[in-house]
Amino acid sequence: MIKNFCVIVNTNSSYSDLWEMFFKSLETFFPDQKVYVFSDIFTNIDNKYIHVKYDPNDDFRTQFFKSMQSVKEEFCLTLNEDYILYDYVDLQKIDYCLDFLNKIKNCSFVRLTKNFLHPHIQVKENIFYLNNKEKYFFSQTATIWRKDILKKVYENSPNSGISRKGEELQLEELANETCKKMNLSGAYYYNNEEKRGMFHYDSSIFPYIASALVGGKWNLKEYEKELLPILKDYNINYNARGIYK
Repeated sequence: MIKNFCVIVNTNSSYSDLWEMFFKSLETFFPDQKVYVFSDIFTNIDNKYIHVKYDPNDDFRTQFFKSMQSVKEEFCLTLNEDYILYDYVDLQKIDYCLDFLNKIKNCSFVRLTKNFLHPHIQVKENIFYLNNKEKYFFSQTATIWRKDILKKVYENSPNSGISRKGEELQLEELANETCKKMNLSGAYYYNNEEKRGMFHYDSSIFPYIASALVGGKWNLKEYEKELLPILKDYNINYNARGIYK
């Protein structure tokens, strides 16, 4: 277990069909971590994780902010339940990112994947600066955050959600503006990984499917090689949700 560090998994019962594959992949490829699970219910989620129940009637921003009051560690890695690991996490490189955050006090986070828009402004080997005026400065991709800073981002952002359905205000867009107002600095880890699809690159430090679901459908368009064997291993009928194309 890495000192003063935890994993936060945000999920919802509507995605419970992913829980077995997600948590088993986490146990296999990133074992012995302190894990908080934010959810509306905890059926079939092991009690070895710290269960933090939120009100399903609240909007996503409120759910996450209230749940974060239970997190004690200084640094947290934020994940969604469809971020399925398919290879071992590089623990030394996770420590490397945490060491960077310990030394560079004005940096709020290190993202573990490079976005297609991110520039190459290197501040340390494999770590690159991210300007808060750039689009997608705030992202729900796998990211190591200073816990207290992340709490303030959620606290200072308007009520909002993460579903793209309907006219719901979008948390990522509003949090992006909050980060600008807070004048936050961030960084991302990149080691010449290959581009995956149109919008992001793979992560050698945290090899995960980002994301297994797109619009509620299985993302075989970008991750067929990694995802299809996992679906078969867990006897999941991918036609039930449908396939993202």
